[in-house]
Amino acid sequence: MACLVVSSTGIRAQVLAGLLAQCCSVVIAEACDSAAAALIAIDRFRPSLVILDRDGDSDDCERIARHLLQVSTGAHLILLSLDPRLDPLRTALAPRVARPESWQALLSCVLASEEASCRPAELVDPLPDGAQFEGLRPRERSVLELIGSGLGSRDIARVLGVSQHTVETYRKSLSAKLGVSGARLVRVAVLYSSIHSSCIHRGQFAPCSAMAAGGGSS
Repeated sequence: MACLVVSSTGIRAQVLAGLLAQCCSVVIAEACDSAAAALIAIDRFRPSLVILDRDGDSDDCERIARHLLQVSTGAHLILLSLDPRLDPLRTALAPRVARPESWQALLSCVLASEEASCRPAELVDPLPDGAQFEGLRPRERSVLELIGSGLGSRDIARVLGVSQHTVETYRKSLSAKLGVSGARLVRVAVLYSSIHSSCIHRGQFAPCSAMAAGGGSS
């Protein structure tokens, strides 16, 4: 069996899958960007672990969760959504549903599953720590979230009502402050937009190298 990653956009699904494969020796069966694709993948792969990152899609999340636990006996689900409408689902399906509140906690949930084992080597490409995020201005945080949602500079400019040149300026500022650029900036943005609201402002967003080396949540 393998791990299935389901997100709201293809880029988020691919980045989360890539990071989990990098940080944990977990086999990624598929990275899906729709509920329909997820249901098909569950029937095909019968995964024992599903990472579900779909804010605002509570009905789809519940369909996916219940189908997973019906098809794959003993499967576990990790929810990244903060939607309070999913609280009854988490309660009803506990302890088979987890809602990690930091990147380290997410890794812990994955590493605790039968699909993964901790890699002892420190990662070459660690993520920025919480202190670097604390230095971002509100508009920079907004741009980072939108990058993480899979939008390009043109679409971000339209959403924020600014010029594309202004968005590119914010991207350069983010790269300088976070010490990442290009594909690494997209990785960080995906994680930020996935789990930042419950952990980054409490300083819990740390390099995945810390977890790989055996560190826990702060």
